[in-house]
Amino acid sequence: MGLGERMGGVYLGHSHFINRKLSCMPSQVVREQIVCALKNDRNCVANRETMGLETMIWAFDYPHKEGTFAHSKAVIQ
Repeated sequence: MGLGERMGGVYLGHSHFINRKLSCMPSQVVREQIVCALKNDRNCVANRETMGLETMIWAFDYPHKEGTFAHSKAVIQ
């Protein structure tokens, strides 16, 4: 279960306690306003269709040692 789905379940489960209703579901807010940066994460890349390509960006963290600088193209491929 993703973050948006979990938030939606909690929101719906507690909706009778909430005086101010949301204009959309939390999952929609997550999809529209949260971006995920990744580096060296094969599982994330493998699941990119499920996560949604429109919410993913690639990062290489130059000049830090843990970054992929000088090998970034190979990492992407």
